[in-house]
Amino acid sequence: MIGVMSGSDYPPEASEITAVGNYQAISLETIISLEPDLVVSWPSGNPVGITRQLARFNIPVYQSDPAGVSDIAHDLLALGILTGNETESKKAASTLRTGIQALHDQYSHQQSVTSLLMISDVPMMGLSNAHAVAEAFHICGAVNVLGEMQTKAPMLGKESMLMLKPDLILVTHEIQDKNTWLIQRGFYKPPRPEVASLNPDLILRQTPRMLAGITEMCEEVDQLRSSQH
Repeated sequence: MIGVMSGSDYPPEASEITAVGNYQAISLETIISLEPDLVVSWPSGNPVGITRQLARFNIPVYQSDPAGVSDIAHDLLALGILTGNETESKKAASTLRTGIQALHDQYSHQQSVTSLLMISDVPMMGLSNAHAVAEAFHICGAVNVLGEMQTKAPMLGKESMLMLKPDLILVTHEIQDKNTWLIQRGFYKPPRPEVASLNPDLILRQTPRMLAGITEMCEEVDQLRSSQH
């Protein structure tokens, strides 16, 4: 690996590799100077046109934009072939698929819990089923209250939060006082939703580590499910 995007921090060694840009802009000159054999592109997260520009310089590009956890396993296998690491990639893909199937078997057929996954507090934003996290809801036996929205990350207001009536709100940051946090978001009177924090690096990054993030999510959903009986 000779180039990464700014903010890359896993594994820790990634932070020491040359940064070629961020979600707003990518330096074509830096990429060319590194003379890569392969560039892995994220179409929905990279600046428009970068793949076309790289093609002009005959730089091979693999476009990775997984719509779910199953697609991550597919990308692992494809990248294994492209980089000459087929044995390792097959093991990684098998581990991911086996782990996901185990979670599905354990949680998906249990009583549904209406849930909301928030990715931002200011402004308030959640994730719909247009995001890869939709598969996580299904695996955990949860219903995404934003599921039918077309936008991947719809904006939320106090009124919409109350109308959605989630049993569980999953957030990607730590909350010190959950009751106060809920009141500030319009939930003035009981019954209020439960609130649980997830590690954003695990649940939101579309990598093999998403298995750990979904495990964490399923455990929170199941904990609420158990408390409702």
